[in-house]
Amino acid sequence: MTSDDFASAADERIPDDILPDLLKALRQQMESEETAFVRLAFERLSSGGCSEDEALHAMASVLLWEINTMMATQAPFDLDHYRTELEIIPGSSNS
Repeated sequence: MTSDDFASAADERIPDDILPDLLKALRQQMESEETAFVRLAFERLSSGGCSEDEALHAMASVLLWEINTMMATQAPFDLDHYRTELEIIPGSSNS
């Protein structure tokens, strides 16, 4: 996902039936040492001007993109790519 892809994906609405599961997964990842980069991304977005909801929604969009890619390609979840994509999320909706 590039920055342009992210801007496009972030504009799309995450289905209401999927969002709670994505948010739960993100919160679990933020608590895990293995995925500490998720917490760091959340902190960066929050301190960069995003509300908690904006930050979580942006991160959920990235997680959903990664899950969809994994399912479409039948490949394992690419944790390194996920980390990279979280790092390039713009700091606020005004960026």
